[in-house]
Amino acid sequence: MGNGDEGFTLIEMMIVMAIIGVLAAVAIPAYQLYLVRTQVAEGISLASGLKTAVGDYRAERGVLPANIADVAMSSSVTGAYVTRVSIDNGVVNIEYGNRASAHLAGRVLSIRPAINEANDISWICGYAPAPAGMTVSGVNTTDVEARYLPGACR
Repeated sequence: MGNGDEGFTLIEMMIVMAIIGVLAAVAIPAYQLYLVRTQVAEGISLASGLKTAVGDYRAERGVLPANIADVAMSSSVTGAYVTRVSIDNGVVNIEYGNRASAHLAGRVLSIRPAINEANDISWICGYAPAPAGMTVSGVNTTDVEARYLPGACR
């Protein structure tokens, strides 16, 4: 049975540890990026109801709402990673906080309405450019780093 050649040598163990270290060095930042993007997605999801309310308000009155009270919604739209979702002259602003990553805490993502001549509304997220022939309303206050945003918001 045993001839003394069982188990790993020190060199083999060092190689295995080096491989595990390289894999961890790649996987951990990728996972952290994934977590932050998931937190951003929560805010975008929470904003969807306000986008509908802004569109309905504009269709009924012909102007964009000045604030969240104009669309008769609570000012307490929050989530696990979102401190507040608000409206500022038609722009839906998502403010991150609560349990959000340090990369997001205190940052804002703006989703602005863009309107064409037929009065159709498209929503411009973050740093994304407006489609041709559309006029963007409101001010973009986005300060979330582009790498954390979905492709449609960059």
